[in-house]
Amino acid sequence: MSTRLVGMSGMILLYAFFTMPKPRSYQLRRIGEILFGIYLFATTYMMIESPEDRKAFVTHMPGGEITLYMYAIILACSSLCYMPGLFVHDVTQACIILIFASTVLIDCDISYWVTRRGLDYWNHIRLLIDNTFIILSLAMYLSCTKKKTTMHEKEE
Repeated sequence: MSTRLVGMSGMILLYAFFTMPKPRSYQLRRIGEILFGIYLFATTYMMIESPEDRKAFVTHMPGGEITLYMYAIILACSSLCYMPGLFVHDVTQACIILIFASTVLIDCDISYWVTRRGLDYWNHIRLLIDNTFIILSLAMYLSCTKKKTTMHEKEE
């Protein structure tokens, strides 16, 4: 639950960066991207190492274990791209798809988490809201950035 808060705080810092008047503080953007990279790495680790999350993923996602490892590889690579700030625009598109798919297919099965796993109802609703916030923030990030086509272009 706290990993989502790290991701949300990174996205709030990125929102602050994009809404501040120019000249903008580049450090604010880098801190936001690094925090979101930490969130992606922690989510990947939790998905692989937590027996509850692993079982939920294998049960709900088509493809089972193979899908789990592909999901983990893509999220880990995304995390490694967010840390130094490389290919962030492209990786953000993949993150939106992955986080949306896991939210819809795994987290939206409220009866599985509340009845069978014993999670509090309102805690689970909070997790759904946090994931929704992250997905919408990633969409905001895409709308505020431009894709670099050459090495010499600077993003706004």
